[in-house]
Amino acid sequence: MLDIEDARGQSPQTIANKLQTWLDVVEKGTGRKPIIYTGAYFWQDYVQSTNFGSYGLVIANYGATCPLVPNGWKNWIMWQYSDGGGALDHDVFNGTLAQLQALARPPDVAPKGYLDSADCTAIKGWAQDEDTPKQAIDVHLYFDGPAGMGKGLSTTADVNRMDLCTPLGSCNHGFSINPPRSLLDNKKHDVYAYGIDSQVSANNAQLKDSPKSFTCPAPAITGVRRWVTNGDSFASWKFNAFTDVAPYSDQALSAVPKGANVPLMPTVVQADDGTPAVYVIDQLPKRGALTKLKRHVVNPDSLAAWRFTVEKMKASDLQAIEQGPDWPAEPDLVQGTGPEVDMLDVNPDMAPPPVQTGGGNNNNGPNPTDGGQSSDHGGCNAGGSSSGSALGMFLALFAGFATRRRRERRA
Repeated sequence: MLDIEDARGQSPQTIANKLQTWLDVVEKGTGRKPIIYTGAYFWQDYVQSTNFGSYGLVIANYGATCPLVPNGWKNWIMWQYSDGGGALDHDVFNGTLAQLQALARPPDVAPKGYLDSADCTAIKGWAQDEDTPKQAIDVHLYFDGPAGMGKGLSTTADVNRMDLCTPLGSCNHGFSINPPRSLLDNKKHDVYAYGIDSQVSANNAQLKDSPKSFTCPAPAITGVRRWVTNGDSFASWKFNAFTDVAPYSDQALSAVPKGANVPLMPTVVQADDGTPAVYVIDQLPKRGALTKLKRHVVNPDSLAAWRFTVEKMKASDLQAIEQGPDWPAEPDLVQGTGPEVDMLDVNPDMAPPPVQTGGGNNNNGPNPTDGGQSSDHGGCNAGGSSSGSALGMFLALFAGFATRRRRERRA
């Protein structure tokens, strides 16, 4: 608060200039807009400015039924109506208790953090909002341009990192996301990272050491190409052209064998008897014909990466379906110069035998997450729910499991 009640022989213009300088310096240094304490008669005689009405007014006016307000202000926020006989000033606030508490609340602090690395394996860093220091916050990444110009992705800084526990007071502030496959084109790409304010003020901040650059070739192609036959099918699978589809030369793609077309839409199921294993129902060539197979979704990260929603299936029906090779860990799509988009998948003729996970039978094979020990949990910690998203299902069944590897929410 700026207290102005003594001119000390200075001109009104000099006083007004000094007031503005002080107000500007304090606001910049504290992040809060100051308020002004004065009296109406003093202000009118010695300051004579109407340019300070945007600042809150604390007006001193003893013995009045309603305080006088200097020119330039329409109202006051506090009225000092008595000096208490010289013992203690008496003031009244012009508003509610909630408004007074909001006035006294510390200013919103912008998030802080670092973009630690950006390479062909991952884009990593951390972010924290000191206003809510234990809460994980969102991070927005923009590629080949800053916020508002580049192509954006969203993730959450909720990865536990032991190196953050002591300096930040909590550990769950790391983030890691795969570089978009569409940018694996052997060209230089910049990535800008922003911590998103947890408060409604949206006081977002660019993370330190941002932007960074990466140059990555498309990875080697293995397995077979399965055609995503049209745009409706692409949308049904929730594929994303920016994050999932890598560019290749037509010559490179022509050397990769073609497999069966991708089903028009995903069928992702879990037995209704409580076993947590999750499967994609697929059709692959076997014994010279397309055969209906169930393919195990190997872990929660994979289920999240595919953005699957899980449905219940009668346990006996699921048990009757022949088991095929495990489902790919994440969506890897390829495209040449033409419109065709293909999904890379394991070659069924060369795939290793699947872990027998039962699918409705509690006498199952080993759980791939328990080091080969026997289990009665269906052989997979990828549980499902017919009423919620796959990721929500995992959080309910396996709190503390590995965090998401790829999540998208548009900035």
